[in-house]
This record gives sequence, structure tokens and C-alpha cells, in this order.
Amino acid sequence: MTITKTVTENLANLALDGELDSLASTDLEAALEECIGQNLSVCLDCAKVPFVSSAGLRVLLCAYKKIAKYGELTLVNITEDVHTIMFLSGFTKILRIK
Repeated sequence: MTITKTVTENLANLALDGELDSLASTDLEAALEECIGQNLSVCLDCAKVPFVSSAGLRVLLCAYKKIAKYGELTLVNITEDVHTIMFLSGFTKILRIK
């Protein structure tokens, strides 16, 4: 997975490219922890993410809990397949998805 990060004021935009599986989840977790350390809200652009595994869901949930203390975690441009995964796992009720 490739993660492209841009920061403006208090918001980090992370554009993801590739599957969010167990291997990629460690990279995303590191990128999110860096944002959390700077108290940044995070917007994840998931337009190029065709699949999210349970490891990826775990990273998103952990990041959501930490970021919710001071800001927001938002997912944008999710694919239909990823939306289905989010819906079936109950994440559409937890995460902010646009």
C-alpha cells in the first residue's frame, strides 16, 4: 500500500492506494500514530482501496478511538466493496464516512 500524506492546519489527508490487509495495516497504523501524536484530525481517501481486512478494520477502530478525544477520523471516496465491508462489520455506525 502507498500512503500519500498532506497536512493543512489541523487536518492530515492520507490518500491510500492498495489493499488494506494485514501487511498494509502496519504502515497505516504508523502513519495514523504520527497524526495522533500531532493531534491532527484525519481524512482517509479510500478511492484506490479495493479491500479492507479485519486487521485494517482494527487499525481504523483504534485510530478512531484515539482521534475522537480531540478531532475526527473521516473516510471519503470509499468503493462499493469497501462500503459493504464497513456496513457488514458495523463500522458505518461508528466511523464518519462521506
